Amino acid sequence: MPACVRPDHLFLGTHTDNMQDCSRKGRKHGVYGNANGMRKNPGLLRGTKNGCAKLDEDKVRQIRSLTATGVSWSQLALRFGVSKSAIMMIVTGRKWAWVRA
Repeated sequence: MPACVRPDHLFLGTHTDNMQDCSRKGRKHGVYGNANGMRKNPGLLRGTKNGCAKLDEDKVRQIRSLTATGVSWSQLALRFGVSKSAIMMIVTGRKWAWVRA
């Protein structure tokens, strides 16, 4: 989003006014729901296609299997080099949902 310090480009308004202006100008980030790019383009940078992926499908299966045996999310995060929230999203199916046992 371009930074602007020109007073004639600024106007007073509420947070709601600001968010509506942002959306009108196409500067809104974090698109959710059906507008999300992953829903429009399934498979786009998904899993190991994403160059920043630290995990692969076998590791995701291991994480789910180890969770079922009682290994904590914190221990798994340390073992696999990812955050505890990443483990939580894998276990709950919010990430890597297409990977089956």
